[in-house]
Amino acid sequence: MTRRTSFVCAVAVWMSLTSSTWAAEPSRRPDVIFVPTPQNVVEKMLELAKMTKDDVLYDLGCGDGRIPVTAAKKYGCKAFGFDIDPNRVRESIENVQKNDVEKRVTIQEKDIFKLDLSDANVVTLYLLPDLNVKLIPQLEKLKPGSRIVSHDFAMKGVEPDQVVTIKGEEKNPRNHKIYLWTTPLKKESGAEARRPDVIYVPTPPHVVEKMLELAKVTKNDLVYDLGCGDGRIPVTAAKKYGCKACGFDVDPKRIEESLANVQANGVGKLVSIHQKDIFKLDLSDANVVTLYLLPGLNVKLIPQLEELKPGSRIVSHDFDMKGVIPDQVVTIKAENDSNMDHRIYLWTIPLKKESDGEARQPDVIYVPTPQIVVDKMLELAQVAQKDVVYDLGCGDARIPVTAAKKYGCKAFGYDIDPQRIRESQENVETNGVGNLVTIEQKDIFTLDLSGADVVTLYLLPSLNVKLIPQLDKLKPGSRIVSHDFDMKGVTPEQVVTVEEGGGLTHTVYLWTTPLKKE
Repeated sequence: MTRRTSFVCAVAVWMSLTSSTWAAEPSRRPDVIFVPTPQNVVEKMLELAKMTKDDVLYDLGCGDGRIPVTAAKKYGCKAFGFDIDPNRVRESIENVQKNDVEKRVTIQEKDIFKLDLSDANVVTLYLLPDLNVKLIPQLEKLKPGSRIVSHDFAMKGVEPDQVVTIKGEEKNPRNHKIYLWTTPLKKESGAEARRPDVIYVPTPPHVVEKMLELAKVTKNDLVYDLGCGDGRIPVTAAKKYGCKACGFDVDPKRIEESLANVQANGVGKLVSIHQKDIFKLDLSDANVVTLYLLPGLNVKLIPQLEELKPGSRIVSHDFDMKGVIPDQVVTIKAENDSNMDHRIYLWTIPLKKESDGEARQPDVIYVPTPQIVVDKMLELAQVAQKDVVYDLGCGDARIPVTAAKKYGCKAFGYDIDPQRIRESQENVETNGVGNLVTIEQKDIFTLDLSGADVVTLYLLPSLNVKLIPQLDKLKPGSRIVSHDFDMKGVTPEQVVTVEEGGGLTHTVYLWTTPLKKE
């Protein structure tokens, strides 16, 4: 899963398509990271909704406006895009202007959970399952026969009229699901209707093998796979190690696939598959537990995992477990040309909890800065060998590492997330810049920044503003560079746009001390 994925006023602001003013700080943090919907998925969503020129489309969380623009161009209908993030609103307005659909498309900066949706005939979504559910009271006020279409995520408790799968584009070949509901919404009944907590994405076979190897599985172990998908982990464990294995999934379709896989591989004596809610399971019989869920779900499982016998192993594909220190983290290369490395996390019982200071929740979701943007940020800051660079919220340390390798300067990376610190230290070691780069787990809002000549940021507008008292103490002539987000109340020296490719653009802001207050 590739992800790209970080995230004005109390009253919603009408964003005129010709307005020269810009409110740069969102009223609250966006609920999701912006990940563009592939164009072929956009087209299928609108086709599934049976759009006509008489419809009015509302796109909730419009991103770069591609859904409203496509609807207007292809069907000649009116369309509205709503987003709480001013950067997305700006991109949407530019897209509307570029495609010459200003007469049919309106973009507004709004909190989607406060909108009256009753004027819409079609509502499009690319949010998360819990956000879809949160919208139900508003969606229930749509006129009968209105259509709601969601990319990738279902709406727990509401039965879709149709679910279709569409292949991704060449650059991102994964399959996508599209859900269609028609009003009045058909509510599900009974426990059996509970929706899966995650979209099913198969773990590649070589990652399965590495997970079991890292867990040191033996024929005497009992493996529990939570969210077993097509049963490939229990089947592999049984075939390769001769151990017993159980697969659990709440989705009956996955259960069918798993049972078919067990039968095809002749491991019915060793592998059992059960349709169960994994959050209600007693895990105490297992020696090994395998996961490919989401970080929040891993955390939700902690009370059950703590009942495992001492020495039991927990292995997770791609996602860690906040508040618990892994025994080992390994990276395994993708087998195809997707350039997607996979991470595997190993924990052993009893779980090693992080201290309160280490476990403080990060202020932003980690989204890596593309390398082309990193290079532009350092170039815009005119970094030299004599400079000292401080990267606040260093992620995997690509900015300090690049600064050290390219300019030979000293660089410091600070992050509050222990997982990011581990990744940063690995990156420093891999690139052989340990003599120039220092990584520290720190709260950036308690740092003394006076030793820096250059400060780099990829936070949120409100966090940039929060840093102003610290940034004011930098030496005169120090440079501050921010990816995508500006600093309300402070005038930048320069603002540049960086093209990433595939139609994606990034904004880089430069300020020089003393800061010029607006």
